[in-house]
Amino acid sequence: MENNFENKKESDSVILKEEKAKHIALWSGLIFFFGLIFCLWLVNVKNIFSIWPSNEEKKFNLETFSQEFKSSLKEVSGRMDNFELTTTSAAIKSNNEKYEKGQKEPFEKQ
Repeated sequence: MENNFENKKESDSVILKEEKAKHIALWSGLIFFFGLIFCLWLVNVKNIFSIWPSNEEKKFNLETFSQEFKSSLKEVSGRMDNFELTTTSAAIKSNNEKYEKGQKEPFEKQ
């Protein structure tokens, strides 16, 4: 009986050693990959700062920006007006044709 107890004690210590080894391997892998990610991040930050614009390029010109923004809005507004006129006239024409063919309601589904 005592021999059985000693065998169990030894097997428990072997299991604990295996679990400890797995735990160490897990943390070693995590530390390695986090270190790798951190190093790659540092290289990327270095590259970003190397292409950072000079002081003259960094100056923000509000007047130029507002002029460009207004011209863009006018262009979009013109395109939207044209789009609305085109789609509205096409819808009216389509509904009128359906109504002339004998359909009682212009928006009725067939």
